[in-house]
Amino acid sequence: MKRFFLAAAALMLFSGCSENAASSSSSQPVRSTAVTTTQTSAEPVSSVPDEPERPELEPLYDTSPISQAYLTGDASGLDDKQKAVLEKASQVLSEIVTDDMTDYEKELAVHDWMIRNVTYDKNTLNALAEENEDNQTPYGTLFNGEAICSGYSTTFGMFMDMLGIPNQIVRKPPDAESEHAWNMVELDGHWYFVDVTWDDPTPDEEGRPVKHEYFNVDDGKMQKDHVWEYDKVPAADCFDKSFFAASCTTIGGAGDVGALLDGMIAAGNADATFVVEGEQLLRNDNMTIFPAVHFEEGSIEEGLRAAISEWKEANDDCNVNAKIVVINDEPMVFIKATPKAQKKNKD
Repeated sequence: MKRFFLAAAALMLFSGCSENAASSSSSQPVRSTAVTTTQTSAEPVSSVPDEPERPELEPLYDTSPISQAYLTGDASGLDDKQKAVLEKASQVLSEIVTDDMTDYEKELAVHDWMIRNVTYDKNTLNALAEENEDNQTPYGTLFNGEAICSGYSTTFGMFMDMLGIPNQIVRKPPDAESEHAWNMVELDGHWYFVDVTWDDPTPDEEGRPVKHEYFNVDDGKMQKDHVWEYDKVPAADCFDKSFFAASCTTIGGAGDVGALLDGMIAAGNADATFVVEGEQLLRNDNMTIFPAVHFEEGSIEEGLRAAISEWKEANDDCNVNAKIVVINDEPMVFIKATPKAQKKNKD
């Protein structure tokens, strides 16, 4: 991916690698059907006008030699940079992955490690700055700690290959107004989308909790703000291994919300999902619980709102919001807490 011009860079600043509302329609692409007519001339003529030639996407960095070397133990065919990546990636996996983990847990460990140790290459957003030449590859991602979307996606895909988790990279169509790349993984026979770039905030700050908004989500979630060639990738029609569903916990009552939030922040996570033992939440998808004025007195939603409000008063340095989400016909609470941006002295 080439460096965008300054005008495009300003737009990208708020959207990870690239987010463009005009090109991120959730509708399926229209597939044209060729129409033929009988002609009397020797040369048949189509009634469909010629379409302009579509641009081609620049090939992404090929990580397969590195992952194969990891799996086979034979690095003799790698160049020096590839060997360095192999050594670094192997070290990372040895630190964050154990044999008793499920594929979901391994994938989550890689996602969270990348969020905590890699930042979006801000120089890409400044036409006057010198861009990191390796920001599209695992080398720049692992050794410089900086990447753009192609660096995030190729590095994440390389880790998945090393772990034996089926995966592929998805990209915006060649004729989209901007470029972006993200991943898909297959777990238990179902495909899920993962966008590590968009889960990593820009600008980044050390110690910022990790969010999982784009970790193992389905077509419906991704189509709200991503666009791709739908017929070229598997359908993502399951939410079972999403962070929301797989990490959902059960609390004893509204009074336990504060402890859940404390534990979430202590673990370095920005978000969590939960249900309340013995209580049935309203089945209103995306219904805001906090901030909210009030619910019916005595309802579980009002109890949760009051408990979150009490915690927020004692932790005013955090932004908090919570809503009901319905996954697989089961309502649960999705709660997010992130530190407020720290004001920096001008000097």
